[in-house]
Amino acid sequence: MPISSLARLHLLNALFGHLTGDDLFLARQIEDAVEAALPPEPGLEQWMTAVVELAGRLPVPATDAGFSWLQVDPEMTALGTLGLRRPFLTTLGRLAGRRRGTLLVTGLHQHFSPGRGRSGKRRQNPAEDAAGYLRGLAAARCPAGLALTLLIT
Repeated sequence: MPISSLARLHLLNALFGHLTGDDLFLARQIEDAVEAALPPEPGLEQWMTAVVELAGRLPVPATDAGFSWLQVDPEMTALGTLGLRRPFLTTLGRLAGRRRGTLLVTGLHQHFSPGRGRSGKRRQNPAEDAAGYLRGLAAARCPAGLALTLLIT
C-alpha cells in the first residue's frame, strides 16, 4: 500500500522540523525537491533513502525530533498481533531521548487482511484490530517526554 501524501509530509516534519517549524507547506516544498531528484513513481524504500540522505547532508541535525520505520513482514504476523510486539517496541525504543518522534508502520493492512485467521462477531477487520493493538502498545510503552506521532499504513 503506498504511503499517503499527508503521511509523507509528517515524516518530513519529523526529520526537518528544525527547518520547517512543523509547517506542512514547507514540508511539501522539501517533498517536491526530493521527488524531482528521483525517477517517476519511486518505491517507498527509494523515497525514504533519498529523504534520509538529504537529512544527513544538513549541517544541523534535528536532535529533538526523531523518525523510525517498521516494515511489517509475514514472519512478524505468523503469530498474529503478538508477533508485532517485539519489533514494534524495538522500533519505538529508537525514539527514546527525543522530544518529538514519528513512527511509521507500513505493510500492516497487507499482512492482516480479512479472511486470515479466526473471525467472528468481535473480529471483523484483523488489520484494524492490529492497528488498535499497536496504538495501545504505543500509549502504554511510549518513552517519557516523547510526543509520538504514529502513522500506520
